[in-house]
Amino acid sequence: MDRIEAELLIPGRGNPVGDGVVVLDGARISYAGPAGLAPATPGAPVTRVTTVMPGMWECHGHLLGTRTFDLGQLQPEPEAVRAARCARDLRAALDAGITSVRDVGGLGVYLARVVDEGVIDGPAIYGAGAVLSTTGGHGDLHSFPAPAGPTRGGRTAPSPATWSSWACRHWRRSRRPPRPGRSPSGRRRRAAGSWPRGTTPI
Repeated sequence: MDRIEAELLIPGRGNPVGDGVVVLDGARISYAGPAGLAPATPGAPVTRVTTVMPGMWECHGHLLGTRTFDLGQLQPEPEAVRAARCARDLRAALDAGITSVRDVGGLGVYLARVVDEGVIDGPAIYGAGAVLSTTGGHGDLHSFPAPAGPTRGGRTAPSPATWSSWACRHWRRSRRPPRPGRSPSGRRRRAAGSWPRGTTPI
């Protein structure tokens, strides 16, 4: 049994309570409310604080352990180094009052196991695993150079910065019905004698 006495209690439901008390029975909160209605807890350790409130959620985070917004730096850095950095970040989040983290792409699925084992201190982690991103979107490595040299048909591959619009344009072209006189591939149908000799249909 533990007792927390606070000058201000923010219960999460209802109005804040001045001169509040929270009684903990193991991992369970058995009472949270005004001090005048709190049950007696003889012999229980008492912690006096200015404010007590429920833990907060971090609803959109990335436990990547990187120190830059350039995702291209994730590849050369060892994953163990980035995980060690996350251990300090998790402790800082817990000290800030965050008790649950929704990791929507990063190392959260692995760090959650370590936190649950009690090896490191941190909030509860709900990890999604890999990042979901559209082609050419925010999850692509835009700082990497484009492939060098021509691709099939003699054309140069699009750079990462233009890949999204290029892919969308060709996806839309493949989805729409062919125009009259064109095949489903988008090329014009060649009729006998319709092309001048020495020219190539497109």
